[in-house]
Amino acid sequence: MLTVEISTLLLGVFIMYSTSNKVVLFKNSSLDNILNRSFAFKKIIGLVILFLALIYVMFSYGPTLGFLFWLFALSSLLSLVICIYPLRLFKTNYTVFVMIFSIVIELIINYAS
Repeated sequence: MLTVEISTLLLGVFIMYSTSNKVVLFKNSSLDNILNRSFAFKKIIGLVILFLALIYVMFSYGPTLGFLFWLFALSSLLSLVICIYPLRLFKTNYTVFVMIFSIVIELIINYAS
């Protein structure tokens, strides 16, 4: 499930992005409110999620292709979050809707044929 892999990576990237001291998190969405709470394990949680995504991708596609896919997706999502978040276009409701929609489309394509 490609969508689950990318969603997990996106969550890990966003948590790691929110740990930066230079980032001003907006209090528009529930994810931002959760991340604004100061708990000491944000970086550890972000790294664990990224590592779990790496393991899942490596089991899905094999070690070499999985690592290369993870690295490419990680750099793409980092660029996306860095460019889009300051514009306030990265909202939790829209992101969840897009992820659910893409999971449904992926399931229809894989299992309808």
